[in-house]
Amino acid sequence: MKTSFRRRGFLSAATAGVSLLSRSNLIAGLGPVAHDEVTYQSGIVPLRPEIEPLVRLIEDTPRER
Repeated sequence: MKTSFRRRGFLSAATAGVSLLSRSNLIAGLGPVAHDEVTYQSGIVPLRPEIEPLVRLIEDTPRER
């Protein structure tokens, strides 16, 4: 039997997860972050060194391959 994760199932699970997180202390301990506290370069996402080669391969491989 073929099973697939349907859109309603995904949305239901995501909603349940957000609800659980909002009631837990995981989010309660986080404070606001000011814009000037965040440093980033436009268009560049910092990657961990161990996954950078994989990301580079995905970016450099033509879409049809």
